[in-house]
Amino acid sequence: MTRVSQFIGSGLIPLETIEVTSSTSTVEFTNGIDDTFNNYKLIITNVTTSSTSTAGFLITCRIGNVGGGYISSLVYDNDLPAISAGANVSATNDPEATLCQNIGRNGISVEATNIEVDFFNLRNSRSKSIIARDNTNLAGQSYAYHFVNNVETTELIDRIQIISSLSLVTGKFTLYGIKEP
Repeated sequence: MTRVSQFIGSGLIPLETIEVTSSTSTVEFTNGIDDTFNNYKLIITNVTTSSTSTAGFLITCRIGNVGGGYISSLVYDNDLPAISAGANVSATNDPEATLCQNIGRNGISVEATNIEVDFFNLRNSRSKSIIARDNTNLAGQSYAYHFVNNVETTELIDRIQIISSLSLVTGKFTLYGIKEP
């Protein structure tokens, strides 16, 4: 087997795409999260909100299983380099993992946000990870954030819900299964 041939047939497999075209504060995925894949990637593009609030907004997610609800507590360690030096946040027993934290700056409202999220070990292992990177445009300036969330549970995850603190008006949410060689 050559180095290249071992990766043929691996990569991102699209599972579901949800396009937001009217006001909503949640987006939920339940299709395709099963034993076929253990790791997943969520790509969120061109998110805009209904409000021009300069206070910003927060996008989080919850994970769980369709039959049993959502995991009620996560352990997370968020790294927020774009906010200020030394602004790392650590907490426990939070029911939602942070994916994007946009804080309004100097009376400027958010123009668009793009987020990439990796979900690791959702279908096995006690330790599950949610790692998010986001890029936000504010009046022509770009800000990048990074969030690391850790979940300790033996539950098999088959449900992901995205929650916004402001109503989403547009955005494309695509969930992929990560097929490994």
